Amino acid sequence: MKKSIKRTKYSAEFQEQGFSLVEAIGALLILTITFAIAGPLFLTQTKSNIKNEIRTGAVSVSQQILDDLRLENNLTLGETSEDNIESLGKFYNYTQFICTDQPTFNNDSSVTCPITVDVNNPIRYILLQVKYYEETIYTVETIYTDIK
Repeated sequence: MKKSIKRTKYSAEFQEQGFSLVEAIGALLILTITFAIAGPLFLTQTKSNIKNEIRTGAVSVSQQILDDLRLENNLTLGETSEDNIESLGKFYNYTQFICTDQPTFNNDSSVTCPITVDVNNPIRYILLQVKYYEETIYTVETIYTDIK
């Protein structure tokens, strides 16, 4: 048995009209609210990713410098700085302090690095500060000793 579908005048007119102005404005409003909420979240996530990338590069630079120091036979005491160390496509500056006693941070963010020459003391305190655009991103402090 076949069922017949009755087509009314109303349904035929409704199918030909498309979206009404109110429906289109409602859809645009929902879309605008969605973008207004998602936009700041996207920007915050992007900033966070950039910060993490900069920090990862600074850690990589410090690891590279400390590895180079491990290979040296005679460490030069005092403060040493170098510019434009490249890691992950960014350029970093670093300052290293090689001391005979533990370095201390002063109130003005400077470092005091005690140096007393003692041939019987093989311990060297190393403080490394990695900077990106003059902002200290990563600081590492370690102790090396000369094993004979």
